[in-house]
Amino acid sequence: MTVLREAVHADDPARAVIAALIGFHAIRSGQLRALTLTDARDGRLHLPDRTILLAPPLPERLAAWLDHRTERCRPPPNPHLLINTKTVVRLGQVSYGWINKTLGLSAQAVGEDRILDEAIATGGDLRRLGDLFGLSVKAAERYTATLDHPDLTDEAIATVIDASPTPLTGRMASSPPNGTTHAPATSRRTYDDASR
Repeated sequence: MTVLREAVHADDPARAVIAALIGFHAIRSGQLRALTLTDARDGRLHLPDRTILLAPPLPERLAAWLDHRTERCRPPPNPHLLINTKTVVRLGQVSYGWINKTLGLSAQAVGEDRILDEAIATGGDLRRLGDLFGLSVKAAERYTATLDHPDLTDEAIATVIDASPTPLTGRMASSPPNGTTHAPATSRRTYDDASR
């Protein structure tokens, strides 16, 4: 996920904060769009269904985004955390398309890969997936069901790591042979390295 790592370290503060929120916490696009300025405080992200302790790289990226946001328009009347040129003077949310375009990847694919990576790293701990990502048991089982999948052998994962994602979708250029909809997560180091 070189593209994701580059996005987390991007000069564009909007891209960096979106990449970090999705890459570390698998925040869904709808949740990102609905975030308000008061939802990120005290090193935590307050969502309607849970509170998330922010990963160490996020406070810096949030601060850079908020500084940039304030410099663009003082005071911006829009209460949402993420704004763009169309929403800066309105009260509406940014679009799903804007999030994907700014990120340079499919936000959904990145979030799914992050959850799958955590399922692999924890050996399929349903409780942890539910606590970290706000998933129901049924949704968490969707990810843990892949743990014994033949495409997740060391050889298959090495093949996927060597492949490069397509620019806007984050999906692998060639589909896995069994017709799955997304490539397996690469390794836990992908997300840890992104913070460096």
